[in-house]
Amino acid sequence: MSSDPIAFEHLNKADSSAIAAQEADGSLPTQPVLSLESLGVAYVIVLNSLAETLFEHILLPAAAEAQDTKPRRREIYAAVWAANRAALGASNLSPGERDRLLELVWGRLHVHWQGSCGSLEEASEWLERRSSEYLEALPRGSSISAANHLVKVLFEALGARPDSFATRIKVIASLVGHRIISEVNHLNELKSQFRFV
Repeated sequence: MSSDPIAFEHLNKADSSAIAAQEADGSLPTQPVLSLESLGVAYVIVLNSLAETLFEHILLPAAAEAQDTKPRRREIYAAVWAANRAALGASNLSPGERDRLLELVWGRLHVHWQGSCGSLEEASEWLERRSSEYLEALPRGSSISAANHLVKVLFEALGARPDSFATRIKVIASLVGHRIISEVNHLNELKSQFRFV
């Protein structure tokens, strides 16, 4: 994901606090620590922003959502969550760190998405199942190819024929692919510099 200084500004403060706490108790830190909870807060901002961007740029024929935009929002949320899972899976984080970060992010992200996804339990089950369907047959090795697959599945789920929106899919897939690449790079950089707690 993006290393946007606004979204991640509070991470430096958390890092400094953790290091200061170690020094105060007389121990010398061998590696600075980083709170996964702080990282999760920043990722909520980024994921919610991506979902809103896709919502604004993926439009269906007027008749398809004349009364309700909720189905489009739900599918976009599933695609964004699948992209997040794909990025975490491609990162150097341990399985435990990935699971913990997903849990922390979803706990906060649900506040923004509950209007379309329902209660926490209902939304969690649906999002896990639906994002897994997005990840089926996901191409490996290329974030752009993975993003292209996710965006095509999204358009199909919304009832739009991908061949009718080839140019738009390419543009949106580029955006999502860049986000996946940025997230993987950022997580790997943090992993090399900090010990997650």
